Amino acid sequence: MSPTVWKSWTPDLVINMAKRNAEGLLEDACQYLVNKIKASMLENKNGIIYTLSNGLEHQASAPFESPAYRFGVLYDNVEYKILREGDKLIGAVGVNLDGEGIGYAYYLEVGTRNMAIRPYLRRTLFENETQLKKILGI
Repeated sequence: MSPTVWKSWTPDLVINMAKRNAEGLLEDACQYLVNKIKASMLENKNGIIYTLSNGLEHQASAPFESPAYRFGVLYDNVEYKILREGDKLIGAVGVNLDGEGIGYAYYLEVGTRNMAIRPYLRRTLFENETQLKKILGI
């Protein structure tokens, strides 16, 4: 198979190719972050151990750890979305980005007066900043 030869490069062609590439890289970075957030929930935890109603034991997360996986509701709802604002592309990573909220997801991230934080979004973002920049080529 012979290589493709471009006979004419127009500014619009180059700009459109760059936009498609940028969106693909942003999707790769967002998916990478979602995978890391979910992996952090599956790590061993150091919180209290208690017995569930079915007789099984569960170890909760300790303050400042990502939330422990229990039923998978939070885990299953970590997602990303690519947003467009004019010429800008924005990668949004979070929980239920379409508005169907899981009320406790926010409180795990920021804590409450009665519960210390269990950061899983910001912490994972900061811990993976170098790799995300590599994926994005910046």
